[in-house]
Order: sequence, then structure tokens, then C-alpha cells
Amino acid sequence: MRKALSIVVGLVCLILLLMAVAVFLAQRALTAAGVEQLDWQGLRLDHSGLQIEQLSGRYRDQQGLLGFQFGELTVRLGGESPLRLAAFEVQNLALDWQPGATLAQEDAGAVPDPLAWAQQLAWLPDRVQVEQLQVRLPCAAGHCTAEGQLQLSRAEAERFVSRVVLRAAEGTLELDAQLQPGTDALALQAQLQLSGRPAAVLEGRWSEPEQTPVWEGRLQVLEWPQADWLLTYITPWLGHQNYPFQQLPTGMQADMEWTLAAQVQPLQWTDLFEGQVQLRAEMSLPQPWFWQDVGELQGRLELDLDGDNGRWQLRQGTARLLIEQPAFKVLADLPADLRPTRLNVQIDPQSGSVLDAATAISLEIKGQASGPVELSLAGGIVLASQPQWQAQWQQLMLTGSADRLELEALSLRGIKLQWPLKGKVNAQQLDVQLGSGATLRAASASAPSADMLLATPSLDLSGLQLRTPLDNPQDTIAQGRLNLSAASASHALLKPQGWMLEGQLDYAAERIGWKGVVKGERGLAMDVQFAWPSGGAWQADVALQEVFLRAANPLAATLADWPALLSFASGRLTGQVQAVGSSGLDSLTGQLRLSGGKGIYDRLTFEGMTATAAVSLKGEALLVDFPNLRLQALDPGMPLGPLTFTGDYSATLAAPDKGRIRIKAAQMGMLGGELRLMPTTLVLAEPRQSVIVELAGVELASLFEVYPAEGLSGRGTLDGRLPVSLEAGKLLIDEGQLQAREPGGFLRYRSAKLEDLARTNVGMRQVAAALDDFHYSVLSSDVAYDQDGLLILGLQLQGRNPSLEGGRPIHLNIRLEENVPALLASLQLSGQVSEIIQKRVQERFLQQRLAPAP
Repeated sequence: MRKALSIVVGLVCLILLLMAVAVFLAQRALTAAGVEQLDWQGLRLDHSGLQIEQLSGRYRDQQGLLGFQFGELTVRLGGESPLRLAAFEVQNLALDWQPGATLAQEDAGAVPDPLAWAQQLAWLPDRVQVEQLQVRLPCAAGHCTAEGQLQLSRAEAERFVSRVVLRAAEGTLELDAQLQPGTDALALQAQLQLSGRPAAVLEGRWSEPEQTPVWEGRLQVLEWPQADWLLTYITPWLGHQNYPFQQLPTGMQADMEWTLAAQVQPLQWTDLFEGQVQLRAEMSLPQPWFWQDVGELQGRLELDLDGDNGRWQLRQGTARLLIEQPAFKVLADLPADLRPTRLNVQIDPQSGSVLDAATAISLEIKGQASGPVELSLAGGIVLASQPQWQAQWQQLMLTGSADRLELEALSLRGIKLQWPLKGKVNAQQLDVQLGSGATLRAASASAPSADMLLATPSLDLSGLQLRTPLDNPQDTIAQGRLNLSAASASHALLKPQGWMLEGQLDYAAERIGWKGVVKGERGLAMDVQFAWPSGGAWQADVALQEVFLRAANPLAATLADWPALLSFASGRLTGQVQAVGSSGLDSLTGQLRLSGGKGIYDRLTFEGMTATAAVSLKGEALLVDFPNLRLQALDPGMPLGPLTFTGDYSATLAAPDKGRIRIKAAQMGMLGGELRLMPTTLVLAEPRQSVIVELAGVELASLFEVYPAEGLSGRGTLDGRLPVSLEAGKLLIDEGQLQAREPGGFLRYRSAKLEDLARTNVGMRQVAAALDDFHYSVLSSDVAYDQDGLLILGLQLQGRNPSLEGGRPIHLNIRLEENVPALLASLQLSGQVSEIIQKRVQERFLQQRLAPAP
């Protein structure tokens, strides 16, 4: 008995020693394989396998570090071989993968060998089950943790069935897959469920019948369930920048089938498309799917594409897309009244379209934009792949209409747009050219801030070229014709008439320019150059085309405030203006020049008019300078001239007719003498304006030549000073003075009427005798002129008649009254005047007779 016990004890010690040696050797083998810090608890070994309560450790190689922790691990042997791994069951499994700093970066585009993977499946247990799985991996947010469940089983005919469940806070993701490996093919079937609702089905087959792979498959989305929680779940893994939407396409349906047969062993995924390709896809979005920079997207896509060694044939490629509330960035810069609220796009390929290095695919497209402006686009587009992907079009037509548009400074009614387009686009640039007849028309256009109204305006952009770099749209360039016409333009300063602008547009990111001519239908034309640099003030240079007033007067036909009584028979008018501004007009400078002017103003004629007007406008301040105005002659009933004037006029735009006239120098030839205005400033806003008029060297002989008094003649030279005022449009003279120069002169008044009066009046007989040949030494007169046009002269005469009473001294005081307007009218009607002046004089007489008595 003692001997037997000794044998048992010896065997136990030997077994323990062998086990210790085995553990030692196993640890050394694991350490050499890369396993570190391997710890376990609750190791149990029986005839069916191995059980461990806790097993943890780390595995390190050149790729990185994997930490693992098993809870309630059971490994069972059996099956076809007693040593075969039949089951691998884990209650809890936690994995933590940390890539190494020198992790080899495999080519993301490299094609793996699924058949080589399939050969490794034979080493899998017949059943793998993990009840609680936790995997910590690197992700876009740093490190992310996935929690779920894993099941894998081997079915008949070496078919593998797996189930992966991932749990999120608001739902679950379940993937059921069946994998059937073979000697030269690998088949896969998978179903995806989201929170228990079917989402997608995948079928695929990878084979290598002639040492080159063939990949066939089909992906079906029957009706994508509402699962926006999935987007929240995958966001830390993918990062926010990887998708432009905030929700998943609920209700989406899709069906995609493909066959990719490479001609050579592929090195990259793209090599699979270089051989035989068949691709069919259908997708529909019955419910709106909001994309951040697109809008709410709905529609349907169909694609049927065959490829043969790089030669592609598009059998079917239709698209029906609807975008509600479009949110494209290019639309954000448009005024609110120009942004569409809905876009409809329809794309259809022409039958038998082929795409390869030598040919291209032709597509028919139709697009509609709905909103305040209705737009439609229709025509053909040609897609080419060489030398790079690009699209070209020759006969696209863009049409549009709108009942009304209210823009920032412009109001439009009855808008019609028709633009034929040709151009091309590639990954770098968009080029567009507007064809002949590219117009934008409206029933009316008004600019309330400028008090401007255009009737039936039409904008012609035929031939305009547009070039836009797609990576930098703000560098867009537009060049070509820009013509604008209107049947009528209404403005407070203009008479209604048609206008036309014809010129060239030159637009770039840093400037906008236009050069051309502005013409009115009644003859006024201006050459214009307009430039507006980015961030700076705009500038317009306007040159008035020469106006020859002999044929017509386009100024009178254009300007609303042109004096109705002023007309020209000849003359040449030129000028130029430069305007500068930011949003509105900030300043304006320019000159107008008239030479050879001849015409009529009211009831006087003038000729030899030469004038330069320098115009300056800064803010609200207007200044018009007349450095040298000259009239060779004018005739209000008596010949006058020449006339010269130097001065300026200043006012504000708010009250342009209530400014100040500054007279620097003004003089006029009159009856052999001269009339001068003393320098002064007239304030038109005041009720009365006054100026001092000086007369020098007026010859009585010249006066009596034009004065229609029968029998009156004389000689002498007069000087004087007349305080002249203008009140309520009426000319007044108060306390004016006239006097004759020394040594005097003579007056002769020999009239039959005076003789008849002298026969009956003794006093008049003496006056008549004295005036028969009166030699005066003193002639002076008080001068007054009232609002009714009555001129009153209080004459004082001192002198003698050599034939009367031995030439004794005679003093005469004579009061003369004369209605000057009537006198001038009489002179005008008696002279050689034009029919216009005669008509105006007759009209004035008629008005006076019909006027009610005061």
C-alpha cells in the first residue's frame, strides 16, 4: 500500500513538472509570437476543451498594438477530427487596436484577392459566438468604440453564416451574411436591417475563370427606413466633412446590378473598368432628402451602361430630379426676387450613344426653375472623355418670364428672356457664349430713386462671352456686346422719346466696364466710357457728339426744361462730362461749348453766339461757370451788341432754380455806346434781385435813328447809372440818372402835330420854337420803369436856340412817358423780322387785350 501511494505521488509530481515545463515553453512561444502580458484566471481543462474565466493581454507587431480581454471563454474541440476547433464562445470580448507609428500604408486602391481569403476560412471554428463584443478603433474623432454581438457558423457544403449586431443609443444595425467559398469562385449574400426593419440586400460573386477576376453583384434597397440615428452613430467614425446632409434618405429605393470582367489581373480597383463592363442602376427618392448646399432633393435615376475595353455605350441614362428650395452657393449672391424656389431637371441620352476616345455621348436635357422668375433650359449636351472629361453644347436655349421683379434699385414688369447658348465645361472652367438674338425684354422698367421710367426696354447680349473658373467663381470674366433700347424714357429732366445704348461690356472680378454710344431717337448722341473697379468708385466719361443746330436742335427735343421761346437757326455744340460715384453720383465735371450760335429768344434775335459752360457737381453743390460768353449782335427791336459776360451760377440739387448768379463782368454795345453791369451777386431765392447798370457813350443820333418819333433828331452823347431790379419776374428801375456829356449837343423837333398844337397854345408855341433848333449844354434825366413797362423820363434841358430871341438861355423841364413793350413791339413789326417774332408780338397784343382790367 505504501509502495502504491509512493508511485501515485511520483506520477503527480511528474505531471506537475511536465505541466510547468509546458507552461514555460508555451509562454516563451507566445512571447516570441508577439504576445505580451498574458494573464488568465479560472483555467479549466476537460475532455471537451478549454474554459477560462478571464484572459487578457496584448499582441504587438510592426503594424501596431492589439489589446484583448476575454470573459468566460470556452474553446471546444471535436467534429471531423478530435483536434479540430469546433466552437469558440465568449461571453465578453473587448479589443483595443492602436496602430503603430510606422504602420505600413497599403494602397487604398489595391484590389485584394478574395479567393485567397476563402482558403483561410477552413481554419475557422465550426461556430463562433460573442455575446458582448466591444471594439475600440481609430476614427475621425480620434478613437471610437463599437459595441454589439457576433455569430458565425459553418453550415453544410462549407457554407458560412454570420450575424453581426451593432448597438447604438437609438437603434441597432444587424447584418446577416452567407458566404459560399469554392475553388474558383466566392459567393456572398447579405441582408441589412436597421432596428429590425429591412434596409438593403446584397448579392455578389467573385470568380477567376481564366486567371482574371469577374465580379458580379446586385444591391437592392427596397425602402430605406427612417434611421437618422445611424447618421449620428457613424459621424464620429467618418467625420462631419464627409457628407453634405444631416439626414438619411428615408423611403429611398435602389436597384443596382453590375458585371466587371477585367482583361488582365487588376492592380487597382479602376482596372476592373478597363475590360468588359455591364452596369445597370435605378434609384428613386420619393421623399425629399435635404442636402446642405443643394436643397430638398427628390427624383429618379436610371442607368444602363456597357463598357468594352474603354469604349462605353450608354443604353439608358435618364434622370428626373426635383429640388425644392435650392441652396446652391451660386444662388446666395442673387437678389431674393431672382432665387428659384424649385428646380426640375430631366436628362435623356440619344439612342445608341457611345463614349470613347474618339466619340462622345449626346444627351438631351430639360430644366425648369420655378419662383418669382420662371426659367427653362432645353437642348443637347455632348459628353467627351478625351483629352479630359468635358461637356459641350451648341444649341441650348434658355427662356424665362416673370410678371414683376422688385430689385434693390429697379422695378421690372412683364419680363421675357430668350438666350441661345453655346459653350463647354470641364473640371476647371465654364465657358458660355450667348448666340444671336439673346435678349431680355420687359414691358416696363422703373428706377424710383432716379425717377426714371422706361417703356418696353430690351437688353441685347448677342455674342457675349462668359468664362468662369470653377475653383474660383469670383474670377468670372464677361466680354461682348451689351445693347439696351427703350421705346420711351420718362424723366423729369427729359422729354419722352426712345433711347438706345450700343457698346461693349468688359467685366472681370476687379472691374466692370462698358464703352459705347447713347443715342436718343431725336438726334442727341453721346460717346460713353464707364469703368467701375472692385472696391473703388465708378467713373463715366461722356462726350457729346457734335450737334449742328442748323438742321435741328436735339437738345430742345430732349430736355424738358429747354426754354420754349429759345430756338436756334445755326450753331455748333460740343462737350464732355466726367462723373464719379460710389453707389450714387458723388461728383461731376465737364464743359459744353457753343460756337456760331444764331437764333431767336422770345421776341429778339441774336447771332454770333460763342459760349463755354464749365459744369461742376460735388455732392449736392452745383456750379456752372461761364468764363467767356459772347454775342456778336442781338436785336430786341433795335440793334445791340456785341455782348460779353463772365460769371457763374451756383445752386444745390435740391433747389437748382434758387441759386446764386455771380456777375464778374458784363457789357453790351448799345446805340454807339456801351451798357455795363457792375460786379454783383444775385440770389434767386430772394424775392428781389438788384444790379447797377452803367451806360456810357450812348449816341442820341443812333437812338433817333431807331426811335419812331416823327420829326425828332439830334446829336449828343449820354452817360448814366440805372439801379435795375427784378421782382416777381418784372423789371424795375428806381432813381435812374442820365446825363449828356459836355459840351452838349442839339435837338430838333419839327413835327406837324407840334405845329398844330402851338397854334392853339401860347406856351407850346414857345416850346416848339425852342425845340426847332435847340442847342443844349445840359441834358439830364431822371429814369423810372415800373412793373407795367412804363418808362418815365424827367428831362432837364439847358441851352439856347440861336434863331430865337438872340440865343438867350432857355431852361426846359419835360416829362416823357413811353410804354416800352409796346414801343419795342412797334419797332419789331415795322422792321424786317421773322414770322416767328411777328407771331409772338401779335399773340402778346391779343393777350393784353383779352386780359381783364385790374
